[in-house]
Amino acid sequence: MMKGYRKHIGISKKCLQCKGIIQRVERRRHSPSQWEELKYCGNLCANEARKGTIALWMKGDLNISKRLDVRDKISKALTGVRLSESHKERLKAGWIKRKKSGLGVHNSETREKMRKSAKKGCESISWRGGLTPLYLQIRHDWRSNQWREGVFKRDNYQCVTGGKKHGSKLNADHIKPFSVIVLENKITSLEMATKCKELWDIKNGRTLCVPCHKETDTFGGRLNIKKSNKITV
Repeated sequence: MMKGYRKHIGISKKCLQCKGIIQRVERRRHSPSQWEELKYCGNLCANEARKGTIALWMKGDLNISKRLDVRDKISKALTGVRLSESHKERLKAGWIKRKKSGLGVHNSETREKMRKSAKKGCESISWRGGLTPLYLQIRHDWRSNQWREGVFKRDNYQCVTGGKKHGSKLNADHIKPFSVIVLENKITSLEMATKCKELWDIKNGRTLCVPCHKETDTFGGRLNIKKSNKITV
């Protein structure tokens, strides 16, 4: 029998999760300080008790992922990493499943509340003196994301060119070009763009994979609109 073992005979406590009895064992496993801090009989009970809670290191400024040096290190580590085709397929299947079930997607009412409460213009923390062009403001607006999701959902997340699978990445393409709509409706601000019904009409959209999108006449600036309102391809 180990020296000092008799001191621990009969000492026990209850597990806070399963209410089972925890017997104190030899000194090398349960030191006095460890015994005082011990709350659970094992990892299963400890993990079950921690469900739904947030660790201190995940809160606020203690979150290590908010440190710029850590984020830069992660970015450099992932630069140039290529995913296998099977991995891409699993990611795509999981993304589609979450979209269909509504997980991680806000409904229209919640989006409207978020839009109204959001700080815009010079009040936004991202304001840099109005450097973002108008077309980028429109494409990054919440209505643009909603339009894109509507087009994907209508086309069942498949390329409309025969339904064939040409690539894993999909684009929502305007049948009547985006730039033409902006020019014809004389849109000069984001507020005017949000009121333009033609710009957000799902019927004017189609789902294309990247290879098929590159073959269109309007991809990559092929359609040039001059100040004289003449459109040349």
